Amino acid sequence: MNSPQTVGGAFRRLWSRQMWILLALLFLLPGLMLVVVVASAGDSPPGVGVTSIRRVFHNGEHNAFTDLCRFQGQLYLTFRSCPDGHMVHPTASIIILRSRDDGANWDQVHRFSVKDRDTRDPHFLVFRDRLFVYTGTWYSGPPRSSARITT
Repeated sequence: MNSPQTVGGAFRRLWSRQMWILLALLFLLPGLMLVVVVASAGDSPPGVGVTSIRRVFHNGEHNAFTDLCRFQGQLYLTFRSCPDGHMVHPTASIIILRSRDDGANWDQVHRFSVKDRDTRDPHFLVFRDRLFVYTGTWYSGPPRSSARITT
């Protein structure tokens, strides 16, 4: 049978100093976040209100699933557009608009689609001073041969 000293020594060797730090952070960080939330809960909410609403784009298609970001002093807006509606359609595309004057005027800078796929939910990502757009797709082309059921 192992003595308590042998078991403890094996346990200490198994857990490195970094593992103990990570374990401590896992328990401490939620507590710190709770303190921040509790500390800010007594503050009054900021005064936010809608001052105007206006349409910046209209093409008669179903336009939805937006993302907006500021990049290099300009506003960028992206969304899904589809002439066939909101369901899964291969005619869907992603549109990207840019405003150089804080949203007063907008220009379309790019539109893309993926063959036989419904492109959806575009999002911006700023990484290493470059602006990226990523999106998901659903297959919506002709049935694949492996998906056919024969009787």
